[in-house]
Amino acid sequence: MATTGDTHNDTIAQQPTTPQQQSGVDLMMTEEAPAPTQEEKLCQIIRRTFDLFDKLGTGTVAPEEVGTIMRYLGQFPTETELVEVVIRELKDHTAAAGGGGGTHSITKSTPIGYQQFEKFMLRCLKEHEYDPDDSETLLEAFHLLDPERKGWVDVNQMRDYLGSGHTGFREKEMSEFIEFAQDRDDDENTNNTRLYYEDYVAQLTTNVERHIDNLYRDMNKKE
Repeated sequence: MATTGDTHNDTIAQQPTTPQQQSGVDLMMTEEAPAPTQEEKLCQIIRRTFDLFDKLGTGTVAPEEVGTIMRYLGQFPTETELVEVVIRELKDHTAAAGGGGGTHSITKSTPIGYQQFEKFMLRCLKEHEYDPDDSETLLEAFHLLDPERKGWVDVNQMRDYLGSGHTGFREKEMSEFIEFAQDRDDDENTNNTRLYYEDYVAQLTTNVERHIDNLYRDMNKKE
């Protein structure tokens, strides 16, 4: 025999849901997930950039691509730092995570896994470990190559400098750098051997700042 309480509960259960009640249920079911944190947004940017170089979708990239990815993300280690610090640390993390078949199997060509790269890159960006030099610092570097303050350096001199390990440029990027910096409008530069660095530095720093601002613009938006 049903008790009074059971009958009351059955009656409530059989009552139709009002539009207002149904609206509340629908709202609860369709409630949006919490907005991503700044770190989550940063990870999304790192992932998208990494995937541009992960052509086969393996979750890894070749070691020689790491410098290019880092520069795209706004970090500019020199070639020496890249080889002796960055790549070494990433490979140590890969070995610790069991990648590459164990520590003894880690070689120069061992690919870098995304998880290791993301953790490393998050730290670099948060601590500004390899932020780009400002225009004054870049000009000082050029002044070392141009002690007479002519305002330009020879292409071959610049090529030697770029290949010295003080910068993060590979051969292809070195050629693109020189191509970008050459001034073809100077009548005295008939053989196209002069790099007028002051205008180049101004253009370079502007381009880098614009790229970084565009890349991380969404992170600065208020939710």
